[in-house]
Amino acid sequence: MNLLRNNPIIKLLTFWIFGLLLAKYFEHWHYVIGTAIVLSVVWVIICRRKILTRNIALSLLLGLTFSLVSALNIMRQAESAPSISQDRQSLVLQVSETPQEKPNSIQSILQVVAGEDDKLYNQKIIVWLSKDDISRSLQVGDKFVADVQLRPLQSPDNPYAFDYSEYMASKGVYFQSFIRTESLQILPDSQISTTHKVERFRQELLSRLAKVLDDENYQLISALSLGYRGELETETKAYFQQAGIMHILAVSGLHVGIIFGFFSFLFDRLRRSNMSMMYVVLMLLVIWGYAMLTGFSPSVQRASVMFSFVVLAQAMNRRGAIASSIAASALFLLVWNPNMLFDVGFQLSYAAVISIVCFQPKFSSVYKPRTKVGAFFWGVFTVSIAAQMGTAPLCLFYFNQFPNYFWLSNLFAIPFAFVLLIGALLFLMLSPIGFISTYIGYALNWLSGLFIYLLKWVSSLPNVISSNIYISEWQLTILLFSLLSFAVYMHGKKGRGLLVSLACLLLFFVLDLHDRYDKSNQQQLLAYDGKQPSYHIINGRENYILYTDSIAPSHYTYKGAVTQLRLDPPKFVHLNHSTNITNEYFIVESGCCLLGDSIVELLD
Repeated sequence: MNLLRNNPIIKLLTFWIFGLLLAKYFEHWHYVIGTAIVLSVVWVIICRRKILTRNIALSLLLGLTFSLVSALNIMRQAESAPSISQDRQSLVLQVSETPQEKPNSIQSILQVVAGEDDKLYNQKIIVWLSKDDISRSLQVGDKFVADVQLRPLQSPDNPYAFDYSEYMASKGVYFQSFIRTESLQILPDSQISTTHKVERFRQELLSRLAKVLDDENYQLISALSLGYRGELETETKAYFQQAGIMHILAVSGLHVGIIFGFFSFLFDRLRRSNMSMMYVVLMLLVIWGYAMLTGFSPSVQRASVMFSFVVLAQAMNRRGAIASSIAASALFLLVWNPNMLFDVGFQLSYAAVISIVCFQPKFSSVYKPRTKVGAFFWGVFTVSIAAQMGTAPLCLFYFNQFPNYFWLSNLFAIPFAFVLLIGALLFLMLSPIGFISTYIGYALNWLSGLFIYLLKWVSSLPNVISSNIYISEWQLTILLFSLLSFAVYMHGKKGRGLLVSLACLLLFFVLDLHDRYDKSNQQQLLAYDGKQPSYHIINGRENYILYTDSIAPSHYTYKGAVTQLRLDPPKFVHLNHSTNITNEYFIVESGCCLLGDSIVELLD
């Protein structure tokens, strides 16, 4: 069929994603797909004597049928929180994630093994345990009986706030609870799953790293090599965020790619010989073994599936099959779990990989360094530029910020990530050999310290990050279409692709100016919950936060409003009956606010 003759996997993936998006965002999706299928059938009948046109119509019919299956699949797998009793009840719970110590409690994700209500079976619950020796001693796989009062995770009451309940629902967690450890009845050790055994083994490896590394260096190495971020301090995360290299801390495609590249180099002779099947088996064992060791997070699953398809393509000597391998991995994941398409990590991972495949070879060919060192750093630079091009629209949309020195930090971050990851794995493999592992530990300590020093230097540069950037869904779509058009231009050298890309950018800025104009004329009064209520008076970009508590509300309370409404930094005013603010557009006096034609009583 003509439409699916070249790169059929990519085209099937396109139809599958089309069905998912239609079912997710359009209420009457079945009418749209049904009408399109009927029209395709009519087209096939009309063009039955024209072979070329009929083949196109048949291909379109097949693709639309694929979209229909996709839409039905995501509707079938749509989950919602079960309705349960909120009375206290006795449950058998199993620790499914390593407990993490918080300032006032121990936090973990527990899974219901048995209980009075069958609806709760296998449900995951986010739990806070009172901090003591019992809660600190809990490990993944431990089971205990407890009297639990479940509460559903609530959507935020404050406007423009991050919806934590929706975020946890995407992970299959709908309920929360606080448990006092004196009510726990820990069950005797029983048979635990392989996954839990691997998690316990990971904790043992982490303890080996902790013995030879300084605290800050241990935080970095444990996150980078084994995917454990429980020890990371907020300040350390901020350094990585400002430098634009948070992907270094989250074990994902970069880390699995390093493992893939290192062991692919070691086993290269097997691949080139008649033992290519042995190469495939060893590489798959390495990739999935590392995935299990790092906790089998969704990002690692995605990367492992992707590189597994690449390994199979290598074994079949399919040169240039990288695009089809990436598409096949994405299709496999989305058939398995359609909701993964709406996961931010999934979108960022594939945006980065696709952008690198599309743009990096073109960027790299612009300049040819004369030395191997120059070629290496030029390659790192072009990879970071290509990856950032693909992920920038998504980062602006989801995180409202852009790291201005990402190109600089990636020049040393990627080489350091390679050396530290391989070094950490060598240390763990050779830890039984005392004198060798000791020297490797010293080297890891020194290198990770140097890495953090360079990171802090980048974070201290002026204007290191552009924040409070807001783009709408339409602007995101336009930016992504502009990138797609530019990729068509880069590979086909057709001027129309470049013109479409530039036209999309122009439309993006027109929409941005229009939104800024609308926001310059806005008038709103927002109320924020807290120990004491606080209020946000907004007129254009000018805004005041009036608070009744002894201290001003947290930055996270009003951050969403400031970003999405494009506001200037707010002015803070402590509100009481003697507070007076006289403005051209509003008045605050005697605990009341006059805004436009409305009077609102702020204080009883």
